[in-house]
This record gives sequence, C-alpha cells and structure tokens, in this order.
Amino acid sequence: MTTGFNERPCYVEGSEGPLFAITTQPPVGSSNVVLCPGGWHGGSIQANRLVMRMAAALAETGHNVVRFDWRGSGESPGHIRFFNLAEPFASDAMTAAHLLPPGLPTSLVGFCFGARSALAAAPAIDGLEAVVLLSFPFPAGRTKEKSASRVTATAAIREGLRPAALKGWLDPATRRVYVKFLKLRWQQLWRRLRPAAAAPATPDMIRREEAQAIALEDLLAQLAELIRRRVRILMVFGNDDIMYQHWQAAEEAELGELLASSDGLVDVMTVSGELHGFSSLQSQEGVIAAISGWLTGRAVPASD
Repeated sequence: MTTGFNERPCYVEGSEGPLFAITTQPPVGSSNVVLCPGGWHGGSIQANRLVMRMAAALAETGHNVVRFDWRGSGESPGHIRFFNLAEPFASDAMTAAHLLPPGLPTSLVGFCFGARSALAAAPAIDGLEAVVLLSFPFPAGRTKEKSASRVTATAAIREGLRPAALKGWLDPATRRVYVKFLKLRWQQLWRRLRPAAAAPATPDMIRREEAQAIALEDLLAQLAELIRRRVRILMVFGNDDIMYQHWQAAEEAELGELLASSDGLVDVMTVSGELHGFSSLQSQEGVIAAISGWLTGRAVPASD
C-alpha cells in the first residue's frame, strides 16, 4: 500500500469537446482505473464525495485513477439537458483514459449512467482487465414484461407497500418504472377480460419496443465480448434497488445463459438496502472497500 498520492486537475480535449478531469496517482502506480460518475446531477464528481473518496482509496492501493465530469455537466463546458441511458457517453470515458500512463492494465468503474458508458467504452480501452458496474440500469423492456406477467395482484400490492418501494415514488426514474409496471399489469388484465378489444400497436409503440429489444441484445453482446476477452466483471447492487429487480428478471431469461458460460468471470455483489445514490456514508465505505479489494485480488465479494 502506498503512503500518499498526487492529484492534478486539468482539461482534456475529447471528440465531443473539452472535459474537466482530476487524476489521482500514487508515486508508482501499477495499474489504471477510470471512474465514470453517475449522470443525474451537474457536479457529479463531488456528489456525496463518493467518487473523490473512491479515487483516494484506489490510489492508496497502487492504482492511477482519473475521474471526470461528463460533457456539459459540472466543470466540463457545453450543455446537456438530460442523460439518456440508451445513449451512453462512451467517448468521454475513452478521453479520460488517455490521461493515465499508457501500457498498464486498466479497469473501468461506473455508476448507473456511468456504468452504461463504461460498458460501451470497454472495447476501445487498451489493456482492459476489469469492469465494475454499480447500480447498473439493466433494460426493463422484455424482462420487465415477463416479470409483470408472473406477479399476482396480491404480491404486487404487498411489494408496492414496502418502505423502499414507497420511497421510490419520490425518484423520477424509479417512478417511471413503477408506472410502466402498472400499465403492463392493466394491459394484461384488459386483454384477459376483453381479448377482442385490444388496440393495435401504434408505430410509436413498436419503435419503443424495438428500441428496448435492441438495447438488451446490444448489452448482452457487450457482456459476451468482455467474457470472450477474459475481462473480469463485477456487478454491485443494493438488494432494495429497482435495478437489482431488473437484473434478477433478466437473469431468469436471456442473461442466465450468458452467465452460465462466463467461466466464473462475472461476480455479483449485493449490499443491504439501497445502493443507488449512496445516501449513507456506511454504504459508501463498504462499497469502496469491497471494490478496492476486488480490483487488487485481495477479496472476493459475497452477497449478504
């Protein structure tokens, strides 16, 4: 373990414009880590101080680390109205990686939107050895519809009254998933009662369903390519997060076959409660320690 590190803020020119980034490096780093923050708020580098503290912890264990603000957010110039999970900013992660010493094994660590962007950037990262995806927003699409068809009305009500589920109505992204689930349940009931009354799919509905299917297939292809390249993958979820429910639904469908053939390269870690947003210091400390240990090979994460 190192006894200190150096931090350097800078701007780096990317294909979509300049990015603000901060490198955190020990005196002698043996590997590189690109931290890709979440994309839901402007000052994403400093949100909950999580990314800053993770950079320090990884530097202390011998990693050269870079963290950055996505284009148009935080200190990076430009303007972005919102982040679309279906349109990750792979080029930003690739640009940030160029600030680290070349020729060293590199890992990508991403949070939510950052996880989607890290996975999209992975094929272009030289010497990639590991990818860590926290609160990964797995497409609900077909897997969510399958899940909705299995859940009874009583079970759905019981699930919806859990404290964590009730709290989810306050979050716009989670609320959209809840509304989608309710619509699917209503559509299923309506078709059962009046099959002939089902309205034909509109072109807009067809485009949305096709986009979800393509996103899921692309995602599975990206994971399969990492496995083919023998890249280690760590998925981290809170067991009360909606993202974990999406993962479980997908694991029972298309994802299961992929994991069965992964030769142990994919680890899944769950932490108690909600991980998305890292609202407590306790959840931050535990996840930072687990990821640092997993990347250095000193520990294998286990579900709790």
